[in-house]
Amino acid sequence: MLSHHACEQFPIIGAQQHYWKEFLKYGHNSISTIAHYLEIKGALDEEAFTVAVNQTLRESDIFTAVINEAQQPKQHIGIHQPQLTRIDLTREPAPFQTAQSQMQQDIRQPLNILSPDMSAHLLFVLGPDHYLWYTRSHHILIDGYGMMLYEQRCCQLYSHLCRQTPEGRPFYAFSDYFTEEHQYNASQRHQSDQQFWKDYLSASPEIPKLDPDYDMAGADIMRRETLFSPQVSAGLRTSAEMLGTGWPDLLVTLIALYLHQAGEKMLWLPFMNRWGSVAANIPGLMVNILPYQIDVDASQTLGEYIRQAVSRLRTIYRHGRYRLERIEADHGLDQEESFFLTPFINILPFDIPALPGCDVSHEVIARGAADGLNITCSSDPAANHLRFAFDSDKHSYPQEMLIEHATQLPAFLRNLTEVNPGDDEASRRGYLETILETPIETLLKPGAK
Repeated sequence: MLSHHACEQFPIIGAQQHYWKEFLKYGHNSISTIAHYLEIKGALDEEAFTVAVNQTLRESDIFTAVINEAQQPKQHIGIHQPQLTRIDLTREPAPFQTAQSQMQQDIRQPLNILSPDMSAHLLFVLGPDHYLWYTRSHHILIDGYGMMLYEQRCCQLYSHLCRQTPEGRPFYAFSDYFTEEHQYNASQRHQSDQQFWKDYLSASPEIPKLDPDYDMAGADIMRRETLFSPQVSAGLRTSAEMLGTGWPDLLVTLIALYLHQAGEKMLWLPFMNRWGSVAANIPGLMVNILPYQIDVDASQTLGEYIRQAVSRLRTIYRHGRYRLERIEADHGLDQEESFFLTPFINILPFDIPALPGCDVSHEVIARGAADGLNITCSSDPAANHLRFAFDSDKHSYPQEMLIEHATQLPAFLRNLTEVNPGDDEASRRGYLETILETPIETLLKPGAK
């Protein structure tokens, strides 16, 4: 059975342009492979799970897409239908390690974006009540939020089949997003957004460009990870509540403050580009990337700085539909050029998908390229299990700087947010209020708290 939406043809759009240029430059490659897996422990109904995943794949237009190369590349929706494949490893002496090896081998395989097989959907059976559900795709099809939508929808349908919970709403058709994007590009809002970004960046120093000789295919990625204590999560939540903002925006402003004292003037933020749009219910590659100018007045208190910085964040978000590719063109970059998107800060406050009767954990094992400093923060929506990953390619970003940031930024954040586990709510608020009322220049002095 093919997609539940009509077979249609569209040009590649938005962020897909970047990956098309990448393909033209490097051909078949694994640079922009993204992959997740869920480890499932419990009495999974395999038949119901297979039905749920395959129905979600039929709803997900982008997974049915095949890109054809002509004078202009086009994607044909609904002519290819992937399905979940079951792989029985129960006879293997080390089934978990075997599955890990097979996933890593798949990730390293070069992908041809002109092939129908741009995504893979596997269920590894490791033993009684033990599974790994693996999803891999080329980034030209889908972003991280889209992957989350896809995984959550699979689990919603599984719950419906097993527990008679509400079936939920199917995904909207990709054509709905294409139509909406076309309308935006012809609108007054598009023109206003374009003028905003011209004005916003007009006073900036020249934005660094990616070295044209940089070889993404030869990237050697280094990673450092940090897991924060529940006391940091509690302090972050409480500080955000006291300041009347969300903790992800608060975290961005604190990271920006740290990077400013490290000499950075700008950072880059992924913007989901789905609020108030049909894209909120369509898996695909809709994410935009926004430049954020770091502006710090060290005489301000920390609280004053955060409120001002959050206000500036919200301003750029209001104009976040105007795509980075157009901002680059407005700055005179040609088709072969792009900005050097570093530091790149990605906050992922998402719930782990839930399957009734099972314990589920979630791992991202391929994120695509990291051509500068990438800082990824993942947690649930309440900032629990807060974890940072620091990634960079040693050919484009000094490794000693990665190691320094991976050590100093967590210490900086702990210094400003970590509360005493024995404190009651009033004591916790009083302690954090003292920090928020302290001038930044005092907080940034060596040894200050």
